[in-house]
Amino acid sequence: MKLVKFLILIAFLSLPSLSKGEIALSGYIGPVTKYTFLNSEFGFLLGGRGGLLVNHVFSVGAGGYSLINRVDADHPKGEEMDFMYGGVTLDWMFVPFETVHGGFTCLFGKGYINLNKGDKPTERFFVIEPEWFFQGNVTSFLQIDLGFSYRWAFDVDSYISSWWQTSQAAVNLMVKFGKFKIDY
Repeated sequence: MKLVKFLILIAFLSLPSLSKGEIALSGYIGPVTKYTFLNSEFGFLLGGRGGLLVNHVFSVGAGGYSLINRVDADHPKGEEMDFMYGGVTLDWMFVPFETVHGGFTCLFGKGYINLNKGDKPTERFFVIEPEWFFQGNVTSFLQIDLGFSYRWAFDVDSYISSWWQTSQAAVNLMVKFGKFKIDY
């Protein structure tokens, strides 16, 4: 509930910048890497994210991520785990026209865990992943984000993994390609 109140507060703080004169629309897309832990092992997630930018301050988009390296399941021992999630993203950028600035994004979505045998998903879950990031404007079409997030995976309780082994912090790196306004 506190997270929802915080997101509403951020949205209201963004309203003055969204209501000044014309509304500028642009977009971005790019690859994302996430370095995290799953089942007490190092996990490397690879994915992508894209969004529609409104006045270069607020963005609505989507993102998805998948486990790339081998992570063993809790049970049966020695079996490889498959882990994926994705959903809708909401982004807020603070002073986006500066060379380096900060922002906040939050993903709301679904995911699944499975043994890597090509079977149907064994465990589906709801995920919320807030992220604070620093963003560098490299050019008018390229930005680089470095962020820290925490993934909350709800209703994960299977023999493959548990909620406390999938709900973990991550360090994130994203390269964004799009149309950005910069002042320098």
